[in-house]
Amino acid sequence: MASVDTNSTNLQFDQAGNVYYLNANGQLIRQQGYSRYNLDGIRAFGVSGSGKIHAVFNERPSTKGRLNNWYTSDVGSYIYYRNDIASQVVLSQEEPVFVDVNSKLIGYGNICVT
Repeated sequence: MASVDTNSTNLQFDQAGNVYYLNANGQLIRQQGYSRYNLDGIRAFGVSGSGKIHAVFNERPSTKGRLNNWYTSDVGSYIYYRNDIASQVVLSQEEPVFVDVNSKLIGYGNICVT
C-alpha cells in the first residue's frame, strides 16, 4: 500500500481494508492499494464498516447538492450533513452520532464530549 499523508487526521478503515483519512486541505481520501480517491471540502467524517461515508462539509451545503441524500463518487457512497449544526460525526455500527458546534451530543441531552 502507498503511504498515507503525514499531515492527515482521522484515519479510519472499512471492513474491506480501505483506508480513509482527512488531509490538511480538507480532502477526504480513500486509499485502496496504490489508488487514491478524494472528496473535497470536508470538515469531519465517519466511515461505516460497509464503507458508507457520513460527512460534514466545510462549505455551504447548497454548493454540494442536497443534504441528507446519498451520493456516489470515486471515494464511495456518501451523505453529508449541515456544517452549521454538526462539527463532528462518528459511527456506532452503521448509525451516525453527531457532536454539535458546542461539543454536545445531538439527541442525547446535554452530554458534553470535549
